[in-house]
Amino acid sequence: MQKHLAIIINVDWYFNLHWYNRAKAAKEKGYRVSIITSFTAPRLKLQWESEGYDCYDIKISRSGILIFEEVASIYHLYKIIKKIKPDLVHSVTIKPNIYTGLISKALKIPCVKSITGLGVVFSNNSYKFRAIKTVIVLLYKYIGRTNQGPFLFENSEDKLLFQRNGIGRSDQLIQVNGAGVDTNKYQSRKEILTEPQITVLFAARLLKDKGLDTLISSINHCRQIGMDIRLIVAGIFDLESNNAYSQDEVEYLSQKHDFNWVGTIEDMPIS
Repeated sequence: MQKHLAIIINVDWYFNLHWYNRAKAAKEKGYRVSIITSFTAPRLKLQWESEGYDCYDIKISRSGILIFEEVASIYHLYKIIKKIKPDLVHSVTIKPNIYTGLISKALKIPCVKSITGLGVVFSNNSYKFRAIKTVIVLLYKYIGRTNQGPFLFENSEDKLLFQRNGIGRSDQLIQVNGAGVDTNKYQSRKEILTEPQITVLFAARLLKDKGLDTLISSINHCRQIGMDIRLIVAGIFDLESNNAYSQDEVEYLSQKHDFNWVGTIEDMPIS
């Protein structure tokens, strides 16, 4: 009998960037794969359905904390999971992890929870975010007391934070390699520093904790000592995030620090 995997993630473009290939790998191994996410691009839903994935739209506010909206999202997700009856659920990011952890406990379905970063909630020390962090830690602790499945981490710092806060047993906290860069397509070049001009590409979600300011400062320093460096910035505006750059801010920085802002590029060139 075909096994059924449900992947639950906060938004479709994030799934497309980092998780589509993993879903594809599961499908190639014989799994039936359901994608449950907030669909913002109808073309992605149509594409994935044409490829044989089951797609379900759920509204998850990535930054909102209105209790009635959150309860409605949990209930909607509960109904979907109960209806499709997956053999395994794989959730990604904070809200899907918590919602799915609670639901999988109620429905007794195994659930793998990927911690792909802790976000502004854990890095901002304002009273608001400290209060939210307290609630999140308590919910994660509750979920971690079940035997429904592990937490997966892509870096040791996040895993250590869970250990320090007493979230989950040691055998539930598993560190894996991140998605990273496909080195079959993008290969390193040792001779690059011998070229007269070095081109640096910054490609990321345009959040203030992604390191663009540090990169600009480093390149300015290199230029001051005589290095010829061209900076290209490409990225996605993520205005639902509390620490996002606006388009005006990026355009201002590009003029002030002399870099080429090219906008959102879906097909990143290889050469």
